[in-house]
Amino acid sequence: MPSRRTRIRPWGGPVLDPFKRQSLLRGPDSLLLFGKGYFPGHSASTLDQATAEEHREAEAAMRVDWAMHGASLTTWWVAAAPEAVDPDPWTRVVPGGPGTRPWAWWRFSCPGGRRNGEAEATALERLGVLAAEERARLRWRK
Repeated sequence: MPSRRTRIRPWGGPVLDPFKRQSLLRGPDSLLLFGKGYFPGHSASTLDQATAEEHREAEAAMRVDWAMHGASLTTWWVAAAPEAVDPDPWTRVVPGGPGTRPWAWWRFSCPGGRRNGEAEATALERLGVLAAEERARLRWRK
């Protein structure tokens, strides 16, 4: 008999389609499979190819998913634990690690802009969102 329980993933929260998750982490054009992710049944597989209406629909859906999953995805992304790498070859995403943020964080959560050519860690420090533990891990990596 089917269960109504919600499955939980290592990055937390209810199951998020792996193609959509990859789009939130790496950007909507990171996986170019027609009909997957935020463009099922549309004429486009990337934001650049989308009509204005498809672009609005995809961005609205990304914003909703990011509001629901953004905090846990960002925590997973920054932690960059080796066991966190997704084993599925179609949707494999390696976390960025400390001093970085997923694509959707920059698009939907960033409290300010990233300057042209500015390193992610520098921008995060300037914006005041680099955690002390994250800052310490960055110094260790230098």
